[in-house]
Amino acid sequence: MTRLRIILRSLIKNKSTSAIIITGFSVSISIVLILIAFLINEFSVDNGYPNIDRIYRVFANDNVASVREDFREYFLGNYPEIKDACRYNSYQTTVTFDDIPFTGQMIATDSSFFNIFSSGFLIGHASYSLSNPNDIVLTESFAKKIFGNEDPIGKTLIAEYKEPLVVSGIIEDFPDNSSIQGDFITNSTTKIWYEGTSDGQGNRVNYFRLFCLTDNKANIPVLEDMLTKDISSIKYSLGYPIESIRLIPFSESYFMQGINRSQTRHANIKLIKLLLVITSVIILLAIFNYINLTTAGFTDRYKEIAVKKTIGASRQKVFLQFISESVLVCFIALLVALLLSSFWIPLFEKFLGDSVNLKVLYKPMVLVSILTGVLMISILSGIYPALVISGLRPINIFMKRGITKRSTFNLRGVLNIIQNAVSVTLIIALIVITRQIDYVRTKDFGFDTDRLLSVHIHWRLADKTGIIRDKLLQEPTVKNVCFSHGTPGSIYSYSSWNVDDRQLKMNDLTVDSAFFNVFRIPILVGRELLPSDFEKVCYINETALKTSGWDTFEGQKYHGMEIIGVVKDFHLASMYNPIEPVAVVFSSGMGVSHMTLRVEPVNIPKTINALTKAWKEVCPGHELKYQFYDDWLDSMYKSEERLAAAIRLFAVLAIIISCLGIIGIAEFAIKKRTKEIGLRKVNGARISQVMVLLNMDFIRWVFLALFIAIPLSYFLLKKWLETFAYRAGLSWWIFTISGIIALFIALLTVSWQSWRAATRNPVEALRYE
Repeated sequence: MTRLRIILRSLIKNKSTSAIIITGFSVSISIVLILIAFLINEFSVDNGYPNIDRIYRVFANDNVASVREDFREYFLGNYPEIKDACRYNSYQTTVTFDDIPFTGQMIATDSSFFNIFSSGFLIGHASYSLSNPNDIVLTESFAKKIFGNEDPIGKTLIAEYKEPLVVSGIIEDFPDNSSIQGDFITNSTTKIWYEGTSDGQGNRVNYFRLFCLTDNKANIPVLEDMLTKDISSIKYSLGYPIESIRLIPFSESYFMQGINRSQTRHANIKLIKLLLVITSVIILLAIFNYINLTTAGFTDRYKEIAVKKTIGASRQKVFLQFISESVLVCFIALLVALLLSSFWIPLFEKFLGDSVNLKVLYKPMVLVSILTGVLMISILSGIYPALVISGLRPINIFMKRGITKRSTFNLRGVLNIIQNAVSVTLIIALIVITRQIDYVRTKDFGFDTDRLLSVHIHWRLADKTGIIRDKLLQEPTVKNVCFSHGTPGSIYSYSSWNVDDRQLKMNDLTVDSAFFNVFRIPILVGRELLPSDFEKVCYINETALKTSGWDTFEGQKYHGMEIIGVVKDFHLASMYNPIEPVAVVFSSGMGVSHMTLRVEPVNIPKTINALTKAWKEVCPGHELKYQFYDDWLDSMYKSEERLAAAIRLFAVLAIIISCLGIIGIAEFAIKKRTKEIGLRKVNGARISQVMVLLNMDFIRWVFLALFIAIPLSYFLLKKWLETFAYRAGLSWWIFTISGIIALFIALLTVSWQSWRAATRNPVEALRYE
């Protein structure tokens, strides 16, 4: 108790230093607590399933998640290590009840799904709820959305406006921390939506994701080898060739990137990696601040330590006193941080794109880990100051031969250089990421996205497209309308194109004659479309012509259709992907999936009202789904925007924490030079000269930090930019501006204290000398 009073008295006596240290630790720990809560949630995804250690996802050819639907029966019939398996596809679709549409996430699977993932049935049972092809199982919340408090069992829903489905069960909602999410579950044998390959002669193979439940003693590497050997030896007449089979633990698949056709949620690995780095950096900055401020304040405590040692205090007791101070400071900061965390949450949820629940921090194991972590941080922070000051000899202190200025300065200088380097790196990263996002947003997509409205058209509405077009063109704000199967951003059709014994992958767009006018895609070379050309001709883009190796398109054909021109390249996806070969085919053979409107800039709400009215008249019972292309383009870079928001926030916080340290160090540095400043002023030094003298140390630290930060940030950001097919690049002015900003912040932080010291009456400094 006595020791606690001594420590508290010491903290109160040095209240300005204590306040800066506790503030720095509190801000740092509060941020770290929020990030820990978010990361705990991320790393707990899918861990709630009882069989999680035995569930595996099947991948073909390293990263393709979709496999033939007959693989389920083949696996179960030939490999005893596989105890159960289920097909899985997930799409957003519409079901209607009493002609009212309800959009939700559909899972097409088998009854084994409920056994593998241990779904909790509220009504019905896993053994029979999907026994009939037209059974449907609803989640609790989706059932209430449609039926309210009525009993839904036995009632009929219409899926995709054609398929009657009978409600056979109700399950609990999927947990928020599950990578599998859905609103209703249907039988995989009912092809409401399907993904597959056709040979054009009625032969077809459908594709599904596949989950397996293995035996406890299954040797997964051996099983993979057997599956690869057996499956790759089968020559399929339809579908892509399979060279290898991989079994990936379901608990790991959430963190996998680059999966082709996954259809389950995946973590934002870039953001998680950034948060892990930032969490470490913020803690280190707080530790550096503590060491800086404590060592800077040594001179104020020399006499205290000398007196204690003179009257018999051992080095161990002095060491424990300083370690105890550090522990107490950190735990006071933890209590303040717990209060601060709730204020940070709305800000963090905005860029994390997910809710943060701090309740996970109060679980016994997590709480013990946090307390242990804070204890370790406090020891790491206090161990250097405790070792140095406890090793002082009283005789040296009384004779003013304490710690040499050089050793203390070097330590504080190194730590400040690191702090400034972190700040500069974050500033550079923020500028580069913001510039890249602006670049990809403003880059020419090859078509005019402004006021371009895309409407999803269900295949059953194909015969009503002419009526919809005529009604919409009567509206003055609608300039033009076109229909197509597929559209930039949603390509549904691919094909192989044999060119000079080479097989090229082509993206197919089947469109009507208004397509180029609506999208404003220019024809670079070739003739215009004629009314008699429908079903007979097509255009290719510049990339397709280059890929083909032809000198000219004239006289060439694509799947029997005459190529009559080359159009300007346009993007089909985000700037992560390069432009691919495209064939624009004038045909209705593939049906219609999209209607695209070019609208006037005036009175957009009026246009939407006109679209809604026409839709209700022509397509009653069908849900209207539309999106402006500008919104679609924005949605493609949400992860990068969150990355930029995170770096923006952490850059500000890192700068604040660094500035707190600089304020404390500047205060002590100026205090130590009080006599020098007084003598210089007596001898005629101007205020500006004194300020330059006092600021030079801090300016030197910033320049040294730039030498560290510039090559480090260049290397990291160059790697990040390589993920884009089209990038803004790294320019010299980015590093120059970042350096100027860092220098300005350091000068702004120090100059106020320098000005106060430089304008003080020199008599105050010299009257006791």
